[in-house]
Amino acid sequence: MPAANGVASAKALATIYAMLANGGIWQGKTLIDSATFEQLSTPQVEGLDAVMPAAMKWRLGYHRLFSLYANNEDTDKRISPALSGFGHMGYNGSVAWCDPERQLSFAFIHNFDTTMLNDVRQFALTEAVLSW
Repeated sequence: MPAANGVASAKALATIYAMLANGGIWQGKTLIDSATFEQLSTPQVEGLDAVMPAAMKWRLGYHRLFSLYANNEDTDKRISPALSGFGHMGYNGSVAWCDPERQLSFAFIHNFDTTMLNDVRQFALTEAVLSW
């Protein structure tokens, strides 16, 4: 069950998301064609999620970035919002995402027994990366 049992290194996740951040192209090879990339990166369902108490903007297997910068068009104008960014967080507080506008990927994993509800590192790191 990928939603609960996905296992990868941070480097592997960042590599996958780097390919997505570049529109499906990795090292000069098209791994996901533009029509498929357009489908998977476009929100399909928006609104409050039935499980997580947040507006998710679900794509095909991905959700919006959880960031003050990513979702607020009124942020400081010096900081470009990552409105096209998408990724997925893990229940244990890990996260991986990409921002195609910046051609940027990010992954954070750890082996500490925690949950995303009481470990804010993934949120703090995302904010730091997007504000840099």
